[in-house]
Amino acid sequence: MAVIQREGSKQIYYEDYGQGPSAVVMVHAWGLSCRAWDSNTRALAQAGFRVVAIDARGCGQSDKDFDTMTLEAVADDVVALVEALKLTDVVLNGWSFGGAVAVIAATKLASRCKGLILTAAATPIYTQKAGLELGSTQEDFEQIVAALAVDRPPCSKTWRRDVSVNTAIQSSSHGSGVYLWILPPPRPVCWLSSGKWTKEWR
Repeated sequence: MAVIQREGSKQIYYEDYGQGPSAVVMVHAWGLSCRAWDSNTRALAQAGFRVVAIDARGCGQSDKDFDTMTLEAVADDVVALVEALKLTDVVLNGWSFGGAVAVIAATKLASRCKGLILTAAATPIYTQKAGLELGSTQEDFEQIVAALAVDRPPCSKTWRRDVSVNTAIQSSSHGSGVYLWILPPPRPVCWLSSGKWTKEWR
């Protein structure tokens, strides 16, 4: 059983497939475990990538008696795992709760984080503020809430229809949105932002 020690004798479980200083690090949704990524880790490993999947504190085979379960604490566990494995380049993939964790961990890892994949991700904050130019505007958020209040299914269908892939690297000056990444090499290929569609993504 592969573990790292945190906060004294408490253990964080992880699985590691492959070798080398670069890896895709998978952070699952709250209440799940690294088992949620089984089909992904298998496919990535078979494609030649090193893949590391963590069980967040309180989940899976990690210890359940941590004093804190905050996003920041779990992000610190991800950073500690990257450091323990001596990884120099990582792409973080976070699902739901794990997406919020991945955003924080990416900031802490700085240049070691070469890519960020947000899979149906929660975020620490939804609207723009100083230092977070990629968030939505308050007006965008209010429009989404209003559309959902009127008729949720058609609103969701419109989002699905309008999302697209843009292979050109977009900068934060293009407006609010979210980067999606693809491998190899890690580079942003999608910019999810109103009015930036170049090719329909189904």
